[in-house]
Amino acid sequence: MAVDPSFYKSYISEEIRDEGREQGRVQQGAQDVLLVLEQRGLAVSDDVPAPAAQVSGAGRRTGRS
Repeated sequence: MAVDPSFYKSYISEEIRDEGREQGRVQQGAQDVLLVLEQRGLAVSDDVPAPAAQVSGAGRRTGRS
Protein backbone atom coordinates (compact mmCIF):
# COMPACT_ATOMS: atom_id res chain seq x y z
CA MET A 1 0.00 0.00 0.00
CA ALA A 2 1.60 3.26 -1.12
CA VAL A 3 1.24 6.55 0.75
CA ASP A 4 0.64 9.74 -1.22
CA PRO A 5 3.62 11.98 -0.30
CA SER A 6 1.89 15.15 -1.53
CA PHE A 7 0.25 15.49 1.91
CA TYR A 8 3.64 16.16 3.49
CA LYS A 9 4.35 18.97 1.02
CA SER A 10 1.00 20.72 1.31
CA TYR A 11 0.52 24.25 2.62
CA ILE A 12 -1.30 22.94 5.71
CA SER A 13 1.51 20.51 6.54
CA GLU A 14 4.10 23.27 6.19
CA GLU A 15 2.02 25.53 8.44
CA ILE A 16 1.69 22.81 11.09
CA ARG A 17 5.45 22.19 11.04
CA ASP A 18 6.15 25.94 11.30
CA GLU A 19 3.82 26.21 14.30
CA GLY A 20 5.58 23.26 15.94
CA ARG A 21 8.99 24.83 15.37
CA GLU A 22 7.82 28.13 16.86
CA GLN A 23 6.33 26.38 19.88
CA GLY A 24 9.61 24.53 20.37
CA ARG A 25 11.57 27.78 20.29
CA VAL A 26 9.23 29.36 22.86
CA GLN A 27 9.50 26.35 25.17
CA GLN A 28 13.29 26.32 24.85
CA GLY A 29 13.40 30.03 25.71
CA ALA A 30 11.30 29.42 28.82
CA GLN A 31 13.58 26.55 29.85
CA ASP A 32 16.62 28.76 29.34
CA VAL A 33 15.18 31.50 31.57
CA LEU A 34 14.35 29.00 34.32
CA LEU A 35 17.84 27.50 34.06
CA VAL A 36 19.50 30.92 34.39
CA LEU A 37 17.36 31.75 37.41
CA GLU A 38 18.22 28.41 39.00
CA GLN A 39 21.94 28.85 38.27
CA ARG A 40 21.82 32.27 39.96
CA GLY A 41 20.19 30.76 43.03
CA LEU A 42 16.85 32.48 42.55
CA ALA A 43 13.80 30.53 43.66
CA VAL A 44 10.97 30.13 41.19
CA SER A 45 7.52 29.61 42.65
CA ASP A 46 5.75 26.35 41.83
CA ASP A 47 2.87 28.60 40.69
CA VAL A 48 4.93 29.43 37.59
CA PRO A 49 4.00 26.87 34.93
CA ALA A 50 6.92 24.74 33.81
CA PRO A 51 7.65 24.40 30.09
CA ALA A 52 6.14 21.17 28.78
CA ALA A 53 9.50 19.51 28.19
CA GLN A 54 10.47 20.02 31.84
CA VAL A 55 7.36 18.57 33.42
CA SER A 56 7.63 15.13 34.96
CA GLY A 57 4.70 12.76 35.35
CA ALA A 58 3.74 14.40 38.65
CA GLY A 59 3.56 17.85 37.04
CA ARG A 60 6.62 19.19 38.86
CA ARG A 61 9.73 20.59 37.27
CA THR A 62 12.57 18.13 36.90
CA GLY A 63 16.11 18.98 37.87
CA ARG A 64 15.19 21.29 40.74
CA SER A 65 16.47 20.89 44.26
